[in-house]
Amino acid sequence: MSIAPLRHNEKDIKTLIDRVRALMEGRQNSHGEVTLTANGSDTSTTVEMITCSKDSHVSITPMTSDAAALAASVYVVPANEQFVIHHPATSATCTYKWSMHG
Repeated sequence: MSIAPLRHNEKDIKTLIDRVRALMEGRQNSHGEVTLTANGSDTSTTVEMITCSKDSHVSITPMTSDAAALAASVYVVPANEQFVIHHPATSATCTYKWSMHG
């Protein structure tokens, strides 16, 4: 679940309360979906995420049966403003949901 972005100079107290309440209810903007590069030769897929750092924790969940079959050999390396998913070369459609914290 996502929340609407908050402007840096927001002054409306109702908007601020709504955004804080949404965070308290578990909504966040640090999640998404990615399909691995499926050209049969690439072994990494990069996801750009401006709030990611090398100390972030990124979790992925397979959303297709092909993704689930590869899950044991997939790992994620966070970096500044991105994370890289390392995986076996595949030509199958392997889609994952991801969530980033920290």
